[in-house]
Amino acid sequence: MAHPYTTRARLDALVRPARMVALLDVDQDGTEDADVFDDAIERAANTVDADLARLYSVPFAAVTDSPATPGIISDLTDYYAAAWLFRVGGAPNSADADAFMAEYTRLLGRIRAGEAAVPGAAEAAADSGIAAIVSAGEAPQFAGVDSRGVRRSEGLF
Repeated sequence: MAHPYTTRARLDALVRPARMVALLDVDQDGTEDADVFDDAIERAANTVDADLARLYSVPFAAVTDSPATPGIISDLTDYYAAAWLFRVGGAPNSADADAFMAEYTRLLGRIRAGEAAVPGAAEAAADSGIAAIVSAGEAPQFAGVDSRGVRRSEGLF
């Protein structure tokens, strides 16, 4: 795992331990499948990074770092990982999967709108994103002829 932002204990508390065991048993043989949990939180962390990279310097601190992952980032990771686990763990159309994804989207929207901050996270540099210039106006007008007597607008239209 490159940058875990949450723990099994946090997801167990969110989803409940018995349900987590069922969701982590993707092949439904009665036991948790190896690496499914690690895959879920890695995918969730990657998604959080991608969704916030234009606002903050990513990756954020891991849960094992000091200071650790900002709480709001752990919350986002929990919601996305839970939704992902419901989708791959046998309940893709469940209300739980939709509810966790809706909570992820709601919290992400608050951060993007500036209604919630990520304490301790460095904001992305102003020149680190994609720059675009959009302008609107009239089509340029050309008048006259060049030294050979050819209209300056010839070939433009």
